[in-house]
Amino acid sequence: MKLCKKIILYAGFFLLLSTPAYSQEILEYLGAITPKEKDLLREPSSIFVEKERVIISDKKGNDLKFYYFLQDNFVKLKVDEKQKISYPGDVKVSPDGNIVVADTGNSRILVLDRMGNLLFSFGSKGKEPGFFRNPEGLTIDSLGRIYVADTGNYRIQIFSKDGIFTKTFGKYGDKDNEFYSPTGISIYQDKFIFVIDSEKNSVIIFDMEGNFINKFGQEGKEFGQFQNPTKVDMDSSGNILVADPKNYRIQKFTPGGKFLTAIGSKGTGRGQFMEPKGIYIDSFDKIYVMDAQLKNIQIFKFTKPVAKKEEKGVFYLNPPSTPKGLKLSYGEGKITLSWDKNPEPDMDHYVIYKKDSKTNQLVETASTKENTYSDKDIKEGLTYSYGIKAVDAEKPPLSSPMSELQSVAAEIAGVTKKARVAVFTFKEASEKAKAGGFGDAIAEFLTTSLVNLTYFDVVEREQLKKIIEEQSLSQTGALESAQKLGEIMGIDVFIMGSVTLLGELVEIDSRLVDVATGRVITAQNVSAEGLPKVREAVKDMSNKIVTNYHLQLGSIWGAVKPHDTDINIVLEIGGKLYTSSKVDKQSGRFSFSGVLSGTYQMKVLTDKYDVVNLPPAIIIKSGQRTEIPEIELKTREAVQKPMPEIKIPVTPPPQPVEEKVIAKPPAVSVEIKPAALPAETLPIHRELVEPKAVSSEPEPMQKTVTPSAPAVSEEKKPKIKEGPEVIETPESPQ
Repeated sequence: MKLCKKIILYAGFFLLLSTPAYSQEILEYLGAITPKEKDLLREPSSIFVEKERVIISDKKGNDLKFYYFLQDNFVKLKVDEKQKISYPGDVKVSPDGNIVVADTGNSRILVLDRMGNLLFSFGSKGKEPGFFRNPEGLTIDSLGRIYVADTGNYRIQIFSKDGIFTKTFGKYGDKDNEFYSPTGISIYQDKFIFVIDSEKNSVIIFDMEGNFINKFGQEGKEFGQFQNPTKVDMDSSGNILVADPKNYRIQKFTPGGKFLTAIGSKGTGRGQFMEPKGIYIDSFDKIYVMDAQLKNIQIFKFTKPVAKKEEKGVFYLNPPSTPKGLKLSYGEGKITLSWDKNPEPDMDHYVIYKKDSKTNQLVETASTKENTYSDKDIKEGLTYSYGIKAVDAEKPPLSSPMSELQSVAAEIAGVTKKARVAVFTFKEASEKAKAGGFGDAIAEFLTTSLVNLTYFDVVEREQLKKIIEEQSLSQTGALESAQKLGEIMGIDVFIMGSVTLLGELVEIDSRLVDVATGRVITAQNVSAEGLPKVREAVKDMSNKIVTNYHLQLGSIWGAVKPHDTDINIVLEIGGKLYTSSKVDKQSGRFSFSGVLSGTYQMKVLTDKYDVVNLPPAIIIKSGQRTEIPEIELKTREAVQKPMPEIKIPVTPPPQPVEEKVIAKPPAVSVEIKPAALPAETLPIHRELVEPKAVSSEPEPMQKTVTPSAPAVSEEKKPKIKEGPEVIETPESPQ
């Protein structure tokens, strides 16, 4: 009989799975409930809606508040000392009209009458059945039985309407029927129990006996993913709505867990949220969403498509369709987005959302009326993801659901050198880790991930092990061993770490260390909930290592002048070559990217020039751009002119001149002979060296040669300047 009953239950559930998705539904905004008194609500988190009122559980207010529709006002619950509430969780109303509250801070359940007077309480702090440890969620079936999400004890407990313990299921763990942090619980038609596990980021479905049926969800920001969801409720068709406060939305799923749509986005306007923690769906499928930060309740309903109109204070929302065809490309330091134009005639603009691999926070970054956009606010080395919403021109404007996120990497341009990295075997910090050989496995996983990222020059593990064995070095990456390997294998940085097993939880710590200085460049920690998730956790770690390493790198920019030949700029650290860069012949610019922080010496290599003003040292700071003053160069000849050895030949020249004049007097008479000169030059020589008779009479020739040879030369020079004809042959007298 029990078997037949289970078969019927499972058949009923899978019948629900086949419920068609209402893709043509549109969202109807019905209004909002906001307190007039500013600080009336401190941190509202859970609501229950009755015909005439809304009951609100206020965590930081440590009490309950009532909102009455007709009076449009809020009333605080008056309590005595015995029923003082501490940090209340869920609030529900039983079939007999009693109010049931999860008194989380006091680890108990309170049962109040309709006016809020205490009837009884059950439970206290403890681990035994019937005891609680900070219970946050509760729900009630049609018979008044109370189902409690006993958060701190990782289980679900079931009680009669009088608070008598009847059953429990679940414990701490990663299996399908185990929990990390059950915070929300709901029942559908007394057939299925839906539990929110905020740490597993999942919705887990059980039958009424606590047998696992199905689960869906995982951590993330995409549709169908959660970030610490809080509450869950079902509409009349069995569709599941989940409060996903850190993603600023309510998500809607089929009974089988297939994503249908989402309500909301980040903001303070109509249909927007800042922290939607509480959700309640009434018998008319109206959806009430409690925002803990905005401290209001917004009301929605899904309906079939109708023309846009405003009627009796009710706004029918028919938002634009989701933008499609989003494409991304990266180049020249910017990311370019393009997508298909929306077909709606009343389209007004698009809103662009963006996140990067460092912060992993999706934020609104820009808006545009075009279907293209260029984002110049980019850092090399990070991966960027974008989504687009279409917004129409209605008053108030309506926006579409966000497009699927697309991603692109801002590749690092001009990195001058890939750092060579070695991954050492991780230290096994627990006995279970040692028994499972986790240290070597983690190192292998990390090596593979780093190779796939292509950012580092990764040393092959087998090669590393061989050298470690030959040199009798440490397998777990002591600095001394790493520095020895740095000399042998040219390692620049190395990764060491530890792995610990705590039950099913695998904790992995890593440190990226600079071999030269021993400085820890970046330290990362990841955890995996069970062995199957270890590889994914290590992959996440490798991404964090690369991102944080890149953010610590600096760059150098500069120029040389002149730059008309091949010139190389060299960086050295500790007297060893680090890297080099070629000067651009057209602009004279040079640059180094991907340089670790430290002090470097710079050299200019060229055959033609010497350096005038080279800085003695360049200090690189993490993640900063360093621009050095323009380097001036001078040709080596110009630099040598003032040097002493070049001045030596200046004094001797007068001696040879005197020797020539005195030793060779006959040469003057020979030179003056008319037959030895062209006819056109005779008048010039006649004027310079008269009288012409010197060649035939001895006395005049002696006068010319002996006492007056130098004087004649000096006297005649001014006359050369006077005659315009003499300029043609200024050197002829000599």
